Amino acid sequence: GILIGAVNGLLITRLNVAPFIATLGTLYVARGFALLSSDGRTFPNLVGKPELGTTGFGYLGAGKLLGLPVSIWILVVVALGAAYLARYTPLGRHIFAVGGNERAARISGVRVNMVKMFVYMFSGFCAAIVGLIISSELMASHPATGESFELNAIAAAVLGGTSMS
Repeated sequence: GILIGAVNGLLITRLNVAPFIATLGTLYVARGFALLSSDGRTFPNLVGKPELGTTGFGYLGAGKLLGLPVSIWILVVVALGAAYLARYTPLGRHIFAVGGNERAARISGVRVNMVKMFVYMFSGFCAAIVGLIISSELMASHPATGESFELNAIAAAVLGGTSMS
């Protein structure tokens, strides 16, 4: 996930590809690679083997810790980490500056391209976590799982007031 985020960041910061185009393009490249490398097959029964001690994958998506699903705890940890980063670190202030006015941030001395790279890499990390959780919940993996999730994300961003430009 971090590597795909870095590819997106490089496309956007170094090659000046529009972010919307770059992220959708890498989505389809990654999805195509997954389909080609798996021959479109589903990998069922990701339960693991008790004799090898590899049976814990299902706990990620279906396990409970202190009465709450493990995926909720992962969400809490990532959200608290992101909140701490945004509120108490210079990088967090730089992210807000770049998001508010990229030109002003650049003039203020913010390394805009580095900030963008971090944001795309963090986004890729979060997407990888979601992929692991979904595979764990289903106890199977297929390259087309989550095929319409991008439309939900775009709709949520637009409804939330994000400018498509």
